[in-house]
Formats: sequence, structure tokens, C-alpha cells
Amino acid sequence: MAIRIPDKFPRKLLVICLLIEIALVMLFFLTALFSEQGGLLYKLFNLDYEKNIPTLFSSLQLAAVGMVFFVMSRELTHDASLPISFDITVGAGFLFLSFDELLSVHERITSSLKHIDYLPRFEGDHGLWVAPYLALGILLLLILRKPVLHLLRTYRRESLIMLLGAILFVLGGVSLEVLSYELIRAHDYPWYVYALEVAMEEFLEMVGISIVLYGSLLLFKARSLDGGE
Repeated sequence: MAIRIPDKFPRKLLVICLLIEIALVMLFFLTALFSEQGGLLYKLFNLDYEKNIPTLFSSLQLAAVGMVFFVMSRELTHDASLPISFDITVGAGFLFLSFDELLSVHERITSSLKHIDYLPRFEGDHGLWVAPYLALGILLLLILRKPVLHLLRTYRRESLIMLLGAILFVLGGVSLEVLSYELIRAHDYPWYVYALEVAMEEFLEMVGISIVLYGSLLLFKARSLDGGE
């Protein structure tokens, strides 16, 4: 049985995700202000912590994007310009990012690579994961360049929406993290400066994923209407 996405579902899901993200940021500030530091509520909603509610939410969003591409690989027809391997590879990539978010794989990579002196890093030996992830991302883009260019030509609106989301995700996950470690955490700024940076960093990441999810659902609908190619 073919899977169909209701016309208003992608937009409604985007709005719901954005409302949840705004709520998570507000809870982050409220628990930082009024709950005991190190207490359960503080840990559950701290955007700078791992394995808590914001992390689970981000992980679920990334997994949802991966599942959309896996469903496209099964439900749609493919040709040489947009092969099934493209959908499977992109789906697997987002599932990996989901597990990374949930299990802090990049933090484990940072710990295991500290002894390699020539790898670029942030202040205090943080961010060692950025270089290998960036190299892998560039390699995948080179391998998938033909189907990516086909998507940009054929499904420009949907592709540009996903690209916008990816840019916001990287801006939050990498650019603001560089700013945090190099300029904020290395100095004795008031706690609210650090809190604002963390909130902006994580909010951009979550919003970016939401937009990518929205774009992937629009892409599914558009490809379905075109006969799946």
C-alpha cells in the first residue's frame, strides 16, 4: 500500500516542532534560574548536556528524516539520475547522526583522537570530531554530486528548503560551538552570556533539523506526484 502524505501535514509538523523547540529553550532558562544546579530538572532540560530531553528530541527528528529517505527508497521508482542508492545513503547518514546525537558518538571520537597533535581543535582539546566529520561530509557530497545536482534542478524548492535547514544545523553545531570554546568558555563571562550562546547554538541545530524534515516530506510528496523519479 502506497504511503501518502496529507497536504497540510508537513507544515503542521514544522509548526509543532518549532513550538517544542521554543518550549525547550524556555525550560532551559527557567530551570537554570530556579532549579538546583545539578538537580534532576536542571539535567533534564539543560541544552548543553547529553542524554536528556532536548537530546532525545533532536535525535528523533534526525531519525525521522532518515526514515523519510528510507521510505522513498522503497515506495518510489528510481532511475540513473536519482538511484535508489542515493535515498539509502542519505537515510543511513541521518540515522547515524541520530545515533550520534543520542549516544554522543562525536564526544567519544574527540576523546579517542586527543593524542593526534596535527588535528585541528577548539580550546581545551574540544571539537576534534569536526575535521573527520567535515572530511566525510565532503567525500559524500563528491560521491553523490550527480543526484544532488539533479534534485536541485528538478525539485528546486524542496532542495533549497533542505539546504537552508542544513546550513542552520551546521551554523549551530559547528560555527557557534567554535565561538563558544574560543571566545566565551575560555573567559570569565557572566553565566547568562554562556547560557545565551548555548541556547542559540542548540536552537539553531533543532530548527535546522525541523526545516530539513519539512523539506524531506515536501520532497517525498513532489517525487510521488512525478511518478517517483
